[in-house]
Amino acid sequence: MKKTILLIIALITGIYSANAQYKKGDIELGGEISYKVTDGFHQFAISPEAEFFLNEHWAINTGISLFGNNHKTRFGISAGVNYYLPITQKLYFAPRGGFDVEFTESNWAICIKPNLVYELTEHIAMSLGIGYIGVGQFDDNNNTSFRIGICDNLAWGIAYKF
Repeated sequence: MKKTILLIIALITGIYSANAQYKKGDIELGGEISYKVTDGFHQFAISPEAEFFLNEHWAINTGISLFGNNHKTRFGISAGVNYYLPITQKLYFAPRGGFDVEFTESNWAICIKPNLVYELTEHIAMSLGIGYIGVGQFDDNNNTSFRIGICDNLAWGIAYKF
């Protein structure tokens, strides 16, 4: 029984790996438009980014962000890593772990953000992110806190793969 279960797991893993469309050396240029509610403030962000694939599952990324709300505009950078887990041949669950810093404030965060990525064509992919889990300074009070956001951080993105 134990061998049968291991064989089934190996077959499923092999099938999903064979369907993987990303490969080592792929580069994606893209970005996200996001909406977030933090401490009652509604914030929008535009975040261009670049992603380099280490293999079919792991990618490192870096980007810049321009944040704005009804009070001010801020600038930030981010760096992180994504793990692409194929659900179907073109749909991936791609949680992103990373570090974000805002330069005009003392805000920073280390977060994990769940994303779904869908390959529209061989070169164009679309992503949807909902929520986050993280620790950092999320407000102007310089207090470090742990946060879980389910629906207060929504992001939509598009990328071009070379």
